[in-house]
Amino acid sequence: EKCEYFSDIVGKKLIPTFSSARLYGKGQYMTYHVDQIACEYAVSTNLGYKGDNLYPFYLGDDAHEVLLDKNECVIYKGMEVPHWREYWDCKEDDWLVQLFMFYVDAEGPYKEHAYHKRNKLGEDSGPIWY
Repeated sequence: EKCEYFSDIVGKKLIPTFSSARLYGKGQYMTYHVDQIACEYAVSTNLGYKGDNLYPFYLGDDAHEVLLDKNECVIYKGMEVPHWREYWDCKEDDWLVQLFMFYVDAEGPYKEHAYHKRNKLGEDSGPIWY
């Protein structure tokens, strides 16, 4: 299971909170930000793309550039590490699909946000944003 895999990488027992996906195209960007409290650990995965160039993702105050090819991911502390994407000046029909998965430490201060305060993943309790 991916949760166990990511737990081994960060050295903590992780519990999923929620996930989302985004389709990026020409003119898209992601503002400089840190994530909400349910995103103690964030995994960003490139699910696929069309185009000649990868769309850079930036992490940290030093603007470390991350280029993810198809099926590659990056793991970072979403609540602590600023991240963003610049304006994408690609061809009109280029695209990128990115999957975002978020986790909390099962023994950490945010463990009550497991499953985004639902009983289990996949349970619809309406949007929970704070």
